[in-house]
Amino acid sequence: MTFNIYVPSYNRSETTTTYKLLDYCTYVVRKSEEEKYKKLNVPLLVVEDEKINSFTKVQQYLIDNAEEDIICVIDDDIQEFVYRLENKERIKDKEIIIAEIERIAQQIVDLDIGLGGLCVRDIPYGYIGEVNFNGITGSVRYYNRNKLKSKYNHNLKFFQDVDFVLQELLINRIIFRPNYFIGCAQVETNKGGGTSNKTIKMKEDCYRELRKKWGKDINFNLKKNITKILVNR
Repeated sequence: MTFNIYVPSYNRSETTTTYKLLDYCTYVVRKSEEEKYKKLNVPLLVVEDEKINSFTKVQQYLIDNAEEDIICVIDDDIQEFVYRLENKERIKDKEIIIAEIERIAQQIVDLDIGLGGLCVRDIPYGYIGEVNFNGITGSVRYYNRNKLKSKYNHNLKFFQDVDFVLQELLINRIIFRPNYFIGCAQVETNKGGGTSNKTIKMKEDCYRELRKKWGKDINFNLKKNITKILVNR
């Protein structure tokens, strides 16, 4: 089995932070921004703009075209990795961060699971056990390419990750989501690409479309931007 870490990034060559926390990774950038990202001195995967010019397109491109069997795709604005149990502890050692990322990838392979990811929120009282087998994948996603069954829906404006997770739960029944290890991002406050002007009305419209498809398997708190996956087993 082969493994790599990919970091999609757009318009953040000056502000991206993820590469500073990792011993290795490959940045996925649009052809039009290649020269800007060369200044970071990290490996680049350069792709024609129209093939990766949205969240869903770049994720699906990596699923379809990455050379490795299992890949970890991380947002470009991670500020720190933390251990989260009853309290939070910042991890300062890059070797420990990489070891945890690789350990989770190995567990996904051993369990023959298609999809994994880290917990979205780092609040200590949100810790309910070492691992969940459903939920949203957050800013760090794992794709076991030979096992994965889901495909990203490019027509959805929001909540694409929710639809993707539900597809995987429908077919493969579980995902792998550790609760003790979290990558903390800026949640669309970092300067550069990836920000959006989401309004409650736009979210409500998309939510209604998802409810038509998935029914009672999902529930949203739109004001707090919290999604609950409610899949019976």
